[in-house]
Amino acid sequence: ELVPGGRDIPVTRDNVLRYIHLVAHFKLNVQMRAQSAAFVRGLHSVIDAKWLEMFNDQELQELIAGHEGPIDVRDMRQHVIYSGGYTADHPTVQMFWEVFSGLEPEHQRSVLKFATSCSRPPLQGFNHLQPPFCIHQAAGPDASGHHRLPTASTCLNLLKLPPYTEPGMMRDKLMYAIGSGSGFDLS
Repeated sequence: ELVPGGRDIPVTRDNVLRYIHLVAHFKLNVQMRAQSAAFVRGLHSVIDAKWLEMFNDQELQELIAGHEGPIDVRDMRQHVIYSGGYTADHPTVQMFWEVFSGLEPEHQRSVLKFATSCSRPPLQGFNHLQPPFCIHQAAGPDASGHHRLPTASTCLNLLKLPPYTEPGMMRDKLMYAIGSGSGFDLS
């Protein structure tokens, strides 16, 4: 019971707000108290509470999950690595940066999430992303890969990009892949 004798008190228009507050308090504070206390003890065993007290909730969120602002494409491009036959000068890679730069910020974040599992860029820039963001050439059975979708290995921050030859096709395939909510399972 949320209050003594609560099971006998009907919820009405007059007391619905109080009821909602009581349920929220129970679900968020009472019911999860033991789990929350265990989490805090574990966190404090790794990070001294004095260090955590230096930050407000928004700053701590940014430290843990990355910067919420726009993606610095120049910084990302400067710190990417290439594999599978791609280099910074490869036509497909040049096209990728052209397409990526032209995407809306929300779609850029979706591409980043597709490849890394996090839609936010690293707090101190892409040079601090470990492992580094990598674009890998992925080819299909016909060696061109034009019919394949981009795939990803998020634990490696790896975007597997087929060698598309047209920007429109690359954009369409990227948008389809990020819209599917899938990554490595599209392989």
